[in-house]
Amino acid sequence: MRESEFIRQNKEKWQYFERLSKTSGSNPDEFHKLYIEITDDLSYSRSHYPNRMIRVYLNNISQKLYHSLNKNKKTGMNRFLNFWKFDLPQTMWNSRKEVLASFILFWMFFMVGAFCAHYQPDFVQQILGPEYVSMTEENIAAGDPMGVYKDSNELSMFVGISFNNIMVMAKTYLFGIFSLIGTFIILLYNGIMIGSFQYFFIEKGLFWESFSTIWVHGTIEISCIVLAGAAGLVLGKGWMFPGTYSRLQSFLIQAKRSTKIIVGTAPFVFIAAFIESFITRFDDTPIAFRLLFILVCAILMIGYFIVYPWFLNKTSQLKEEKIEVPLTTNHEFKLKNQIKSPGLIITDSFYLVKTNFKKLIIAYSLLVFIISGLTWAILNIDQVLKNDFFSIYNYYYSSTLVARFEELNIIWLLVFVLTTSFIGYYSQKLVYRNLNLKIKPVQVFLHCLIAFSIICVLLTFNFHLIAFAGIIIFPLLIIPVFASASGDYSFFEMIGSGFKVLRYNFTSVLLVGLSWLFFSYVILYLIDFLLGAESFVNYLISMHFEQFESYEIFNSIYLLSIDLFKVAIISTLFFFLQLQVFYSYREITESNGLRDKIHSLIRNEG
Repeated sequence: MRESEFIRQNKEKWQYFERLSKTSGSNPDEFHKLYIEITDDLSYSRSHYPNRMIRVYLNNISQKLYHSLNKNKKTGMNRFLNFWKFDLPQTMWNSRKEVLASFILFWMFFMVGAFCAHYQPDFVQQILGPEYVSMTEENIAAGDPMGVYKDSNELSMFVGISFNNIMVMAKTYLFGIFSLIGTFIILLYNGIMIGSFQYFFIEKGLFWESFSTIWVHGTIEISCIVLAGAAGLVLGKGWMFPGTYSRLQSFLIQAKRSTKIIVGTAPFVFIAAFIESFITRFDDTPIAFRLLFILVCAILMIGYFIVYPWFLNKTSQLKEEKIEVPLTTNHEFKLKNQIKSPGLIITDSFYLVKTNFKKLIIAYSLLVFIISGLTWAILNIDQVLKNDFFSIYNYYYSSTLVARFEELNIIWLLVFVLTTSFIGYYSQKLVYRNLNLKIKPVQVFLHCLIAFSIICVLLTFNFHLIAFAGIIIFPLLIIPVFASASGDYSFFEMIGSGFKVLRYNFTSVLLVGLSWLFFSYVILYLIDFLLGAESFVNYLISMHFEQFESYEIFNSIYLLSIDLFKVAIISTLFFFLQLQVFYSYREITESNGLRDKIHSLIRNEG
């Protein structure tokens, strides 16, 4: 290629970098991508134009890039703001068709629910349940139709509603995998339920009273369900319509896009839960103020998720989306010397699961078999422990895992800590061994024991609340394990490494943590649905073996094994995610990889 043609093709990129380097608060991810492109250009110019000024020019801007990246180490807040200012709006604009489809479907089913409630009097009881309808009718008779929002303590109500809304979003989103039909069914159910619920109050002559109370929190809450439906449609589209990509590649591309929608919606779920728990109960506030509040919430949701992306696109502030094709045939996992975006961290974590799938399944199976067997032996030997175990776990729980933390005993403490500590050690071993790195097994295992003992005790106070807060708390306890394994930190530096990661890489910790929490709840839900206490499988077990004397202990050990399997899966995913967050932080603060590559280029220039 002629030098003039080379310059013509790339000068806009180089000029863009020079403008970017003069702008404060620039996105570090853009700097990193430009570094790769510009150093490639420098290598090309060194080979083809060794004695020309273009080589000197590119060498200078490469050094500028190095200094800019070192000068702006604290990138967490900038990346966090950039996500809300540009990344999420761009995703919403690119997914506008799915948002519109989800919106139309939901409100169409809402009207169907209201229509059915009008023409079939017992329809509301069939959808909402006779107990809920009877309670609401009693509240109406007592002159307090919205009394359901005042029955519980504000904080416990907030935690319960947050968990419920997260699960509704999880199902609406994840069920998009099932050929789009799953998301369609969840939208259908929620639309019909809310439509019939609203018409129930209309029929009682309480339209304005119910509308001005329910939609105080419902405006944001229902908007989140619609957005989760849009994310589910995006996810399903990737699986159903791969285009020129492989089905898996298309699925992962759309999964990354849809996950941004879910992560961006998550804070609004908690806002809606807070409003429902702390504000909706004040139904004696003048209707005008409540209607004004509803209008403000509607403007917030429509303004940010619809109008703002449209405005950015209209004013050409949105760039053309760059699609990074995952898991190509030459995909290479890198742990060290790379700053990873949250999306890449998540993609690489699932890549690690995929490449180590057989080893993980064997490890899970052996671990669960050994621990369950030992538990069985202990329960048959010690009658006191046996009675303690059965006093809690011989009942049918919708989630036995939650029940174990709510009423902690010594058996579950030991079982949980040993399982998670082994998984923590084994997960790191798999990653380090593939990269020809060494790990100190005893040291890592002991640190895991300490960290997970603390986590287990914390979860006993309030499982759901600590699980939500865990996206920040758990990395503080686990990241020192990685610092210890690296061997590059003193004792006090190792203890404080979690806080430093939060300080320098807060955005990644937050977004990765939210994604892990979301996928964990999805995994728990699916395993409980397929194999848990209320599953068809457990029903078959009870039907065929309940008459045997040892059935009670057998069923308890079976449920324990299922819970250990769940813990093993979500712990593995957590370690894969946080290990990459830690090494990404190291590259942000130390720039070892960047320094080595640029110095290598500069030495070659000399």
